[in-house]
Amino acid sequence: MTSRISSSQSAQLRNLAPSKAKKSSNPVIETLSLLALPPVFIFYAFLLPPEFEVYFGPVRFMAYRIALFASIPWIIIGLINGRFKPHIIDLFVLTSAIWPLFAWGHHKDFFGGLETGGATFSDLVLTWMVARISFSDPHILGKILRAILPAVIFIACVFFVESLGGRLIYRETFQALLGSSAERGGALSYEERLGLLRAFGPFAHPIHAGILIASFAPLYLPRITKKWSSFSGLLSSIGAIFTVSSGAILSLIIGITFSAYQMLQLRINQLSWRLFGVSLFLFLLFLQLVSQNGVLSIIVRYLAFGGSGYFRLLIWEYCLIEVKNFPLFGIGSRPWSRPLWLGSTDTIDAHYLAWATTMGLLAAIPLLIAALYINIRLFGLGGKNKDRYTIATVIPIAIAITLFNISAFLVAYWTVLLVWYIFLLGAGLTIIQMQSQRKLPH
Repeated sequence: MTSRISSSQSAQLRNLAPSKAKKSSNPVIETLSLLALPPVFIFYAFLLPPEFEVYFGPVRFMAYRIALFASIPWIIIGLINGRFKPHIIDLFVLTSAIWPLFAWGHHKDFFGGLETGGATFSDLVLTWMVARISFSDPHILGKILRAILPAVIFIACVFFVESLGGRLIYRETFQALLGSSAERGGALSYEERLGLLRAFGPFAHPIHAGILIASFAPLYLPRITKKWSSFSGLLSSIGAIFTVSSGAILSLIIGITFSAYQMLQLRINQLSWRLFGVSLFLFLLFLQLVSQNGVLSIIVRYLAFGGSGYFRLLIWEYCLIEVKNFPLFGIGSRPWSRPLWLGSTDTIDAHYLAWATTMGLLAAIPLLIAALYINIRLFGLGGKNKDRYTIATVIPIAIAITLFNISAFLVAYWTVLLVWYIFLLGAGLTIIQMQSQRKLPH
């Protein structure tokens, strides 16, 4: 085994920040200036829970959606300045954004389709454009992570206090001031697991809270420009455990394990992402052949707390029947058909399955194809390049997308969590484009 990085390259990895000449002399002023970036103020809008909502007629705007619409002038300027370069994958995402308008229009009426489908359309398209234009600056991820670090730390602290204190104090406070939200997850549930209260923080559901904060583990871990910020971000991501959610803990494990493998690759020539991918494929193939019900059954059954794994498998079984019967527009908001003994809950705990079931295959499949394409291509870039940009940006985003893609088998994404997922995908596609045009730094 030989080392891949020389001592001089090691020194480079310890200094991934822009040169000192480019740094602001006043870090406070630099951070405040970054707050004007749409990705940054959109993330800070995540701190306002579902109880913060404004109605324009029948249309409900939560804080993050207001921030997205506030980004429209910035998006237009970016388009005029040529910071957006179209890619075929844009059409796949656009299809998944537009189709809910037709699906909900079919299930309701024209205005009902605009109201319900329009929310999905605006969230996807605006978030996608913010990400695509933002990452035309190859150093934007470092800027974003520095600017939102206080918010990430704050969220983790809220999780810690709520879980150990036994009170959902954050949203309780907003409910006392503003009343309950109409958003899914508006009613708080006090559920204990392993002796801990499942923390909500500012989010609609504990599992959403946990997955979002866990996604910062791979983003902060390799960024060693400032050790205190990297450590603070990583430590905050571990706060996901206080949501006591299977999807969140799985996401945290994936983020840290994949990041550790990336670091190991830098020192062992024989390791690569291609080797990792082939080994993982062969392992999953082995499980598929020797297990009774296949890989999906194992993932869903054993990566969920309590007895929810069996229930999740039944969700897949009966919802796939609905998808087969209603492939074009889905079943809308009606309950999916199931035996009475299965209970009255209408939840579908799998993102792409939920979209296919409620809005049809053309809502789910194009976005899934885009997510897998971006994920695989980013890891491909990581296999070809070992420069500091790949280590600090390309692979971390690839890992963050991976944990979202895997958690999609256990969780349905909506509002804030969906926006963060789409943002990472849009960022990933722009990085792929810039690499093909040889515009990435080294």
